[in-house]
Amino acid sequence: MSSAFAQTYQYGDYPVTPIRFPAGKTTTTINDSVERGASATYTFVAKEGQHADIQLTTEEDNASFIFYMPGATVSKDEAGYDVSGPTLPNAGRHGRATHWTGRLPVSGKYTLTIQPSRGGATYRLSVTIR
Repeated sequence: MSSAFAQTYQYGDYPVTPIRFPAGKTTTTINDSVERGASATYTFVAKEGQHADIQLTTEEDNASFIFYMPGATVSKDEAGYDVSGPTLPNAGRHGRATHWTGRLPVSGKYTLTIQPSRGGATYRLSVTIR
C-alpha cells in the first residue's frame, strides 16, 4: 500500500479511502487491485481553480474511473452500494475514463470510483493536484 492512503473508513460495508499527499508533494500514486463486480472508491480535498491530473493504468486495460464533484453521496440499495452525484466532464458513468485533466470548478471533497470492465483489475492510480 502507498503512503497516499489514510485510514480507510466504512460507509456501511462500503470502504472509502481518503487520498493524502506526502508533505511538499503534489502527486501521489496508488497501486492496488479491485475484484470483479466490485469497485474501489477514493476521496481527496482540493480547492476551486486547482489543476488536477488523474491517470489510471491497468495491466489488461480493463478498468476506468468515475470522477465525482464535491457532494457525491454513497447509498445502499438492493444491488449493493452506489455512489451518486454530478461528475466532471468526460468522467461520468458511461465515459470509461482512464485520464482526466483540467481545472477543478469548486472547492471540496472529490470522489473517484474505480470499476473493472471485465474480471478483476490490478491498477496504478496517479493523482496530481497543483
